[in-house]
Amino acid sequence: MAFLDDLSRKLTQVGQEAASQTKMFAETTRINAKISDEERQLNAMFMQLGRNYFDANKDNPTAAFADTINNIRDAIHRIEVYKSDIRRARGMVACPNCGSEVSSNVQFCSYCGSKMPVQEFVPGDTGQGAAGFSGGLEGLGNTTMNSNGVYSTPGSDGTSINYNTNQPPYDISSFNINNGNSVSLEKKDEE
Repeated sequence: MAFLDDLSRKLTQVGQEAASQTKMFAETTRINAKISDEERQLNAMFMQLGRNYFDANKDNPTAAFADTINNIRDAIHRIEVYKSDIRRARGMVACPNCGSEVSSNVQFCSYCGSKMPVQEFVPGDTGQGAAGFSGGLEGLGNTTMNSNGVYSTPGSDGTSINYNTNQPPYDISSFNINNGNSVSLEKKDEE
């Protein structure tokens, strides 16, 4: 009988230890879930703080954050270029007024009624750069040139930025590529 009593005590003790371990595991899991939730909220707050700082200082960044802000602006521009490439591949354009996607062959936006700008493309241009220009505009990704020598690249707000290379005071030789993402023009020397 002593053997059965001893066995019973040991089984009870093992059962209590297992219950204690299970309770501790459940409590640890519950607390870890709270920690994960707090960390997610903290990361979201850090992200919002970064967005707020960027929005407030993107035009005049402090020296300590200038490189990061410029990299963010470049990434935003590249994303807009990629979105424009997707729209072009689907035969769509963004309305300059409301930003809605509409067919590239319509004259008015079907969402807000605004007049759509005339789309001018070089025949055979795939949107991968201004063919035939030896100055390196190909690095801009989706810069196009029409038959009048006007280069066009999408701006981050959905509008196009146009550069007329045949009109003074600018000259085709005055294009400078900045980080492969944007174009600046230099004034042609007065003659």
